[in-house]
Amino acid sequence: MIDKIRVAAVVTPVGADPSTGASVSTHSSAEPGLPQPVADLVNGSDLERKLGLTLQLVTVDEEGWPRLSLLSVGEVLAGPGNDIRLALHIGSRTTAALTHSGKALATVVLGRTHYKIHLALTRMNPDGAGPLAFFAGSVVHVEEDRVGYAELTSGITYRLNEPDDVLARWTRQIDELRSLT
Repeated sequence: MIDKIRVAAVVTPVGADPSTGASVSTHSSAEPGLPQPVADLVNGSDLERKLGLTLQLVTVDEEGWPRLSLLSVGEVLAGPGNDIRLALHIGSRTTAALTHSGKALATVVLGRTHYKIHLALTRMNPDGAGPLAFFAGSVVHVEEDRVGYAELTSGITYRLNEPDDVLARWTRQIDELRSLT
């Protein structure tokens, strides 16, 4: 914990010289939408090539406790501009928290960058029909973090036990997310 506090204390603006190895570069984007590497990850295509890549979704429940879910590329779909859609398990605590607050933070590590994506979302099927809760909304704000003294090599990854079955399910889920109006 001390290292994290120390690193947080030396945050420097974008453009600072990270060659000293002691600074952290944080970039906040005022541009709408996702950075291109993230948009490419969650564009709903070529799911098989993206197996194992995970996004983290953080919500806060009604009692103020954080909720963390791990999402695959079969559960997130980026649309044009700042449009984003999610498919979550209908009975999960994350679904309940997101339905209540409408806000979430998605994070992912791609390349050397840790992306933190602030989302505003609305539940599209509040009646609870089916196994999934669908959310649609927008990317509100994006932060990109890199450090000069280290290179991020991966975020959370996984291996599927039955990839063919899961890929078929993801394809159906992405089709459902595309059809949301």
